[in-house]
Amino acid sequence: MWDVRTIEVTGDEPVTLAEAKFQCRISTSDEDGFLTRIISAAREKVENITGLLLRAQTVEITFTDGFPSRLPRAPLTEITSLTYADAAESTAEFDGFDLYTSFDVPMLRPAIASPSWPSLYPGGLVTVTASGGYAQASDVPQQLRHAILLLISHWYDFRGADADVPDAVYHLCNDFRLNRL
Repeated sequence: MWDVRTIEVTGDEPVTLAEAKFQCRISTSDEDGFLTRIISAAREKVENITGLLLRAQTVEITFTDGFPSRLPRAPLTEITSLTYADAAESTAEFDGFDLYTSFDVPMLRPAIASPSWPSLYPGGLVTVTASGGYAQASDVPQQLRHAILLLISHWYDFRGADADVPDAVYHLCNDFRLNRL
């Protein structure tokens, strides 16, 4: 099992407020605050469906079942730290790993100089801090931007009455889904 937490965001939303207003056919600024919130929520939902980071950010991924071989988020540009609970039950940092990509899925493996992972305290957590995401909002695939816009207009139109994600959003995202752990 794993959990992803955003630490810092440096990139822009892949969909602008103006694009969201056009999608929802809104010509006033009365609901800009509401639209801004659902832009972020829709992007987060598409990120969770696909496993992709749609804007530049730093994330912390915590694993509860040992050292990961595959990471649940992409694209990643750098692993800034990998910490774990060692056999003495204290937190230790491990830098003897390589980050590589296989079929667009970020993978970790012990480096040649460290042929295996260190001993992990039973039930101990492994935490990977990584930077990644699309550098520019314009780099996000149009199909995913369209999925975000569809979700924004759906949530705008149904404001809590039907918060389900429409099938069309899943269909647009399916081509980009990372293989799950």
